Amino acid sequence: LSPTSLKQTAEYTSQRGFDYAFQDIHAYCTQIARALYNSTHPLMKDNKSLAKQLKDAEEFNFITRSLLDGEIGFSTDEEESFATFRDRTLHPHELSTGERLLLSWAIVLHRQRQALSNAVIIIDEPESNLHHDACLRALTKLRDEVLGERGQIWLATHSVPLLAWGGLDSVHFVKDGSIEYAGNKVTKV
Repeated sequence: LSPTSLKQTAEYTSQRGFDYAFQDIHAYCTQIARALYNSTHPLMKDNKSLAKQLKDAEEFNFITRSLLDGEIGFSTDEEESFATFRDRTLHPHELSTGERLLLSWAIVLHRQRQALSNAVIIIDEPESNLHHDACLRALTKLRDEVLGERGQIWLATHSVPLLAWGGLDSVHFVKDGSIEYAGNKVTKV
């Protein structure tokens, strides 16, 4: 992609929802890598927007380290710089589905933070393709650092660890169009 196309594609990730983040992992991470590369380039040292771009890239890598134990870096060849992840060239199709999901979470948590403040988020089976610990880290980060005091996460799940994370006082059963409070005795999942 051209630099302009890459930037436009990466900007789609600021729209609400996970779809754009999942589809545009490569473009978004390439933008992060370029910011990191530019911060080390001697000809870019007087660029006034560079400090903001570098801070943004570092914030994104803080999230990726906490969710994926890895970060976006950069590498160069004679013609261009490109994104790396865990010291390899980033090719999203080479990542596991769970890693792509967590990278999407990182993009959403990073780019959509303000739009998601105090929102109600509905997630259907967030544990799909994820280890429970990774899923819980992502949900905790979403709850604690993004949604704010009035934000809520509604989960549809069959996962006992996720039920425990949410707390028994918040468990409801949905069946045949009706919702019933489960109380402190969850008898089925």
